[in-house]
Amino acid sequence: MQSKPYNIVLLPSEGLLGKALRLSKDLEKLGTHFTLDNHNVFPHISVYMTQLNEDGLEKAKNILSEIARNTVVIKLNTNKYNYENTYIDVGYAKNKEIVDLQNKVVEKLVLTLLSTAGSMLGICTLRILPSQDLRVIIRK
Repeated sequence: MQSKPYNIVLLPSEGLLGKALRLSKDLEKLGTHFTLDNHNVFPHISVYMTQLNEDGLEKAKNILSEIARNTVVIKLNTNKYNYENTYIDVGYAKNKEIVDLQNKVVEKLVLTLLSTAGSMLGICTLRILPSQDLRVIIRK
């Protein structure tokens, strides 16, 4: 069974989403690498990147739905901005809540999906990434 790359992400609140989309549109005239549109390119924070086959994807959706139902809003503070080759990277300070959430996602996915051969290979990250080739799995 063929697998595909997936990016498990946190999406911004509606208020922050609107601000991010407007700012991205304003910056587009400067020749940015991409423009956020919330259809193909999403503002997000990556929690975990993985490779899943169809069976693993279905299991991951169930796991992430359960985690989303039991997770309260996490507030993050920016701690850096980096501009590189028409790409703006916003850094966030790690706090206990975000570290705990990432650990929970990784732990639950690994424990469940390791039993499904070929369903998962992953790399952890808490960096904002362009999402052009990534898929959003769950929205709360």
